[in-house]
Amino acid sequence: MPNNTNLTEADILRLLDEYFKSGYSLAEFCTIEDLDEPTVQSWVEKFYPDLADDGLMEVNVNPNIRDEPKKPGPKKQPALFAKIGDIELYHQVPAAYLRSLKG
Repeated sequence: MPNNTNLTEADILRLLDEYFKSGYSLAEFCTIEDLDEPTVQSWVEKFYPDLADDGLMEVNVNPNIRDEPKKPGPKKQPALFAKIGDIELYHQVPAAYLRSLKG
């Protein structure tokens, strides 16, 4: 693989096409292709800004699923809704809140 600085725009677009079709994460693809991850991320942001990864994932909530009625007894820890790294969420939060944690 040529050095990142020697790549033409056509080479970059070909690599990005391979990345999108590969199913690999950005880190995995960069390891396999011996590429610099921040450089490839900047290519994605430049050539495919709509596909740039902001670190967030879409979550769909089914409003038809309801919690069971509360039963008397000892208070339980609420069910874990999502875990992102070291952050544990116990209910749905707005995307803006998650973005603020990233900053």
